Amino acid sequence: MGRKLRLITAGLTSCALMSSAACSSAQIEYEIPGVICNVKVDKKITSRILPPGKEIAERSGALKKSPSSCKVGVDKKLALFISVYQAQQYYDPMDPLQSHGFENRAQMQDLPFGWTGALGDNDSTIISKCSTDLPYVLTEVSVKVGDSDTSQRRKDIQNFATHFTKGAKTEFDCTE
Repeated sequence: MGRKLRLITAGLTSCALMSSAACSSAQIEYEIPGVICNVKVDKKITSRILPPGKEIAERSGALKKSPSSCKVGVDKKLALFISVYQAQQYYDPMDPLQSHGFENRAQMQDLPFGWTGALGDNDSTIISKCSTDLPYVLTEVSVKVGDSDTSQRRKDIQNFATHFTKGAKTEFDCTE
């Protein structure tokens, strides 16, 4: 009986080790980009919204041209979609007409002065003032994969969207 128990214990230990090794293989093996959609980004902030994988690729339009969009894929699967455009008029991201695509939409908190935003489980929209011919910049971010903790994922999306919007405004020569 003692020998049988040791064999079962050894077998369970082996399974646990193999399982743990399989879990650890789901890591980011590609280099986190420092520029996404022609906007300089913080790699640490960006890493929080990108999935594990081996390869990363981006397809984007010129940000100086409005509207502009960008797709980031990991292992040939869409991981991040960003659209940025300048607008003549203000759009309230919390307006019911703007609710498409959002799951559990809520107003963003703690944004820079003059910015408004909406946040969902996988999406965000931020509108901010810009001191050019077109007085507003609208940034939409959609994350296809992220932290399994929805609350953390929403924080990560807001953090990335806020950071990205600041960079996009610089690219559009906004001084506000």
